[in-house]
Amino acid sequence: MWETIINIGLAVLSVALAFLSYYFQVRKKIVEQAEQEIANAQDVTDDNAERMAYVVNQLYSIVPAPLRVILTKKRIEELAQKVFDRVKEYARKHALEK
Repeated sequence: MWETIINIGLAVLSVALAFLSYYFQVRKKIVEQAEQEIANAQDVTDDNAERMAYVVNQLYSIVPAPLRVILTKKRIEELAQKVFDRVKEYARKHALEK
């Protein structure tokens, strides 16, 4: 009986770890793609709200259907904003060095 319970627990744990791994893999891809999409958004429009919407929509299209429950458009927007802030800070530091 204990052996069955342990086997079921290990199976559930394996599925959960596989799902987490998949989540982090997709999240990493989104963060990497965010820089490129932010740069592309500069050419799309001059309005910052429209730029953010463009970036979020582009990144959301990368998210597989099973992960859209976790990686919502709101979460994607937060990730994109963090990437934008990092890029902006890097540009500011680089400008100060020159």
